[in-house]
Formats: sequence, structure tokens, C-alpha cells
Amino acid sequence: PAKLGLPAPVAILVILAVVAAVYVAYQTWAVPAQIESARLARISQLHGAAEVQIASGLYADAAQSYQDILAEAPDDAQAIAGLARAQQLEKAAQLYAQRAAYSFAHKVVTNSHAGADRLRVERVPEQKIVVVGNGLDTCRFRPGPRPPRLRRVVVVANLREKFPQAAIIVARSARSDSPSTG
Repeated sequence: PAKLGLPAPVAILVILAVVAAVYVAYQTWAVPAQIESARLARISQLHGAAEVQIASGLYADAAQSYQDILAEAPDDAQAIAGLARAQQLEKAAQLYAQRAAYSFAHKVVTNSHAGADRLRVERVPEQKIVVVGNGLDTCRFRPGPRPPRLRRVVVVANLREKFPQAAIIVARSARSDSPSTG
């Protein structure tokens, strides 16, 4: 400080000002750049994971990865296209599995004629389709008389302060159709 011709307190203030300026510059440019770099690395990692998931046939997982990307970068064109592709592949895989199940089934049961029509559209052979409607045949199945209800009254109480573990349980049962006693 003496070589610069500045008194010691002024030199300390100059050093503090330089340190403060460097800190502000670091916080203003370096930290946001590090945060953005970490965000871009995460997005890149999610893109890679999604492609592996698609290649592995894990379409729902890939769709979730692309949705995670879009949550951080809503304008990511690659993620938008990848999400649409993953959803399309998932739907195709579901249809393939469903059709395979229909081909191995002896019968395919539906609860309505509309469901049977849908099965026909999905090329399920007519001889495999069985419609079982909802509900019961009330002529064949009739409810019987109801059994009388059993009423219960249960009271649990601590009647003594001296013996807190002592409790009394009073229970009374009576049929609802019989007169109450006591």
C-alpha cells in the first residue's frame, strides 16, 4: 500500500471493493451459468434415458422422461416429438397385447352390445364374443325375508380413580323385534 502512495485504510477499502466486485460478478454470471449448465446436463441425461427406454419397450417410462424434460424446458422440440412418439408406441403396444390376448382366448365376455360391437371393430371373431348383461333376473332371484336385527350397547368406562386399570364393560343384546328389558 505504501508503494502505491495510499494510506493503509484506503488500501484496505480498495481491496474490499475489488473483492466485492469479484463476488458480485461471480454471483451474477458464474452461478447462473453453473445452474444453467446443470439444468442442461439433466435435460440431456433425460433425453438419453428416454431413448434407452423407447429402445427397451418401456414406452410409459419414456413418456414420463419426456414430460419431465418439458416441465423444465417447455419448448424443447425433441422432447415434444419424443413424447408423441412414446405415446404412439405405447398405444400400439397395448393394442398388440390386447389383440394377442383375444387370439388366445376361447371366449371374450362383454357386458353390453356396444362392447360387442367394439370387439367386432377390433376383429374379434363373432364366435368368441359373449354378451352378459348387467343386473339380475328378479324373477329367478328374489330376496328372502330379512333376519331380525341384533342390537348391541357397549359401554367402556373407568369408574375408579384409585385403580385406573379397572374398567367395566356393560353389554346388552336384544332382538329389535323383542321388547326391551331393564
